[in-house]
Amino acid sequence: MEQTFSNSLRNGDGMSESNPYDVTADSYDQLYYEEQFAKYRVALSKIRLEENDRILDAGCGTCLLYEYLIGEKSSFNHYVGLDLSKGMIEKCLEKKTYTDARVDIVLGDIRRPPLRKHVFTKIFAFTVLDIVGVEKGLESLLNLLGKGIIVYTLLKHKGCRPGIEEGFEVKDCIYMLTA
Repeated sequence: MEQTFSNSLRNGDGMSESNPYDVTADSYDQLYYEEQFAKYRVALSKIRLEENDRILDAGCGTCLLYEYLIGEKSSFNHYVGLDLSKGMIEKCLEKKTYTDARVDIVLGDIRRPPLRKHVFTKIFAFTVLDIVGVEKGLESLLNLLGKGIIVYTLLKHKGCRPGIEEGFEVKDCIYMLTA
C-alpha cells in the first residue's frame, strides 16, 4: 500500500541503514552545486515544465534539482525526490519548504522504487544510472513514467561529447527518452 508523506522519511523495503553517500551528504552541495546547476540549465532548456507535471528526481541526492526549480519559479504539480542515501534525504528535508505540499521525499532504490507505476510525466536521473546500471535503471524508470519524458545523464558513454555551460564543464552527456 502506497502512502505519501511530506516531512518525514519513508524507508523502502530492504533498505540498509547506511550508505557510502551518507558520508558525502554534508559537503555534497558545496562540491557539486555549480556542476549540477549547469546540467539542469542545459536539460531544462530542451523541455518545458508545465503546471500539471508530476516530477520524479531519481537519485535526487540533496534535492539540488528541487532547489533549482524553486529558484527558477518553474511550474510543476508535484515533485518526488527519491534517493538511496539517508544522509542525502535528510539534507533534502532541510531544504524543503514545509508549506510546499507539492513535495515528497522518499528513501528508496530506483531499481526497486516504492512508488506507483505510470504516474510521472517528467523523470530526471542525473548521473545515477552510471551507478545503478543503465539498462536496469531505465527499465525501472520507464515503469514509473506515464506519458512524458525521461531526462538522464551519463558520465561515460560511447559517443558522448561533454560541453561547457556558462563557464562550467558539463561532464555528463544528457539524453532524453519520450514515452
